[in-house]
Amino acid sequence: MLKEQPRILVIRLSSLGDIALTLPVYARLKARWPQGKISVLVKPVFVELLRGQPGVDEVLAWEGWRRTVSEIRRRRFELLVDLHGSLRSRMLSLWSRAGRRVRYPKSILSRRGWVWFGKRGGDRRHTLERYLAVLPRLGVFDPQTPYRFLVVQTAFLGDAALTLPLLKALREGFPRSQITVLSASETAGVFQNSRTADQVWSIRKRRNRLYWLALPIWIWRIRRQKFSAALLPHRSHFTALLAYGGGVPYRVGFASSAWPRLLSEAVSFDWKTHDSERNLSLLYPLLPKASREVSWRWHSDPERLRRWSENLRKVPGNPSGPRVAIAPGSAWRTKRWFPGRFAELARRLQQEQGVQILWIGSIRDVPIVREIVAAMDDSTSHREPWNMLSVAGKTENLQDLVALLSLCQLLITNDSGPMHIAAGVGTPVLALFGPTTRELGFFPQGPRSRVLEATLACRPCSLHGGRRCPEGHFLCMRLITVDEVSRAAGELLRHESLVALG
Repeated sequence: MLKEQPRILVIRLSSLGDIALTLPVYARLKARWPQGKISVLVKPVFVELLRGQPGVDEVLAWEGWRRTVSEIRRRRFELLVDLHGSLRSRMLSLWSRAGRRVRYPKSILSRRGWVWFGKRGGDRRHTLERYLAVLPRLGVFDPQTPYRFLVVQTAFLGDAALTLPLLKALREGFPRSQITVLSASETAGVFQNSRTADQVWSIRKRRNRLYWLALPIWIWRIRRQKFSAALLPHRSHFTALLAYGGGVPYRVGFASSAWPRLLSEAVSFDWKTHDSERNLSLLYPLLPKASREVSWRWHSDPERLRRWSENLRKVPGNPSGPRVAIAPGSAWRTKRWFPGRFAELARRLQQEQGVQILWIGSIRDVPIVREIVAAMDDSTSHREPWNMLSVAGKTENLQDLVALLSLCQLLITNDSGPMHIAAGVGTPVLALFGPTTRELGFFPQGPRSRVLEATLACRPCSLHGGRRCPEGHFLCMRLITVDEVSRAAGELLRHESLVALG
């Protein structure tokens, strides 16, 4: 079991979008262990971006094998959380000497199988969901996330009745989760009538000395359900083996239980406390006060916000209109919508809705933005300066991007890193997906965001995009029209205006 306030290392050695999606993990770890120290290992380019973010106490940069392994060992982490799942992160985890190590379910084979063979099986959850799936194994739970809980109480009628307060509190604490109770056949009615459980399993124990022979069957049944956690008010050997053998990743029971070493968390059993209160104490590791409400947002530096806000007010045009950021670039060519269509979209948004356009991107996207602006000038007799500003390649670091996106009412983007930053600062996102799809896990989360994509049998053609369309027609992007994007952008902007009014 972990220390009360452990030293934690999180590894994510990848791109901007991946780094953006890890922020909720740090917030929830910090909520669970407020005094624990959370360190994050990233590529050097992302060090400044993560400094000062909620839940992050220290940011380490990858400096080669020798120096990085030495630094990790010197800090003596009690817990290592691998959110990368690559050969490099696995070797770092192996050599870290951390007391406990966990790794997120990358599901790379199932995703590649879908891309290569069209096989639609396996784990296609959002990447953030897979990151967060690691946390229940550590006893970190979010009340609004749906989990599968198993409660084992195969004792007598009175014990069953005194377990009901625990079930009620579990239901109230995790309203979206599914609760399964395993009881003795004689007491199953107690749980069925209480309406606190979604399903009740029963096992014949009374007058049945051979019930142990059914252990492999019950272990197989529990494994199939893939429970997130088990609460074990019954303290028998049979119960401990059920949860452990059934592969439940987080198991909470009493310290006085048979085989407490099979538990993830052992709660003190106080004979002076009423049995219903003792049972309720099993819920405390899942719902510590600090973690009942965890919100996460990207932290924007106030000085950067002030500076960029002043700069944007100087842009010619209507400073009071809605501000729309557009990210037309991508590291992958097939992920890019056409510059000509971006130009027509920007022209329409300005002339029909009076928006201010903010072009964003890296230094590699500067030629794309120039091409778009030139197309806007060539396609109209408009003589006044366009109400827009290009900051592509001009932001000092990624904190500038965080500040800029927090000042916008909408981001229109290809499938690229900025959409996750925008979602993190609370800015609605309109994302254009071509070769990739939502089911691969990298779509903008939140009810105020939307994905536009064409329904084609050839999608997805790759995990990340490519240099050219394998089919040669590029229909995945051609079928996304300016009319469709303009209409969706208008709907999102009108919704934001209504939200702002009240």
